[in-house]
Amino acid sequence: AVFADLVTLLGLPKSMGEIYGLIFASAEPLGFAEIERKLRLSKGTVSQGLRSLRELGAIQAAGGEGDRRERWVATIELRKLIGTI
Repeated sequence: AVFADLVTLLGLPKSMGEIYGLIFASAEPLGFAEIERKLRLSKGTVSQGLRSLRELGAIQAAGGEGDRRERWVATIELRKLIGTI
């Protein structure tokens, strides 16, 4: 909720904050389907949110050897993220 409120203040979609907040709070990297299911967002909303967050440098892909599905982790450099926004 904190990240959703923050991005709304910055004029960005609330869903972007929700996605980032979920990834940031997760102890493990999260996949697309997990994000979609946990936040109850549409595929299009999750896809656009992940793309925007990746372009901002807020998240990065994290995968293991042989892992076909992209999983996401938050970058910890919040100062850089806020500066970019």
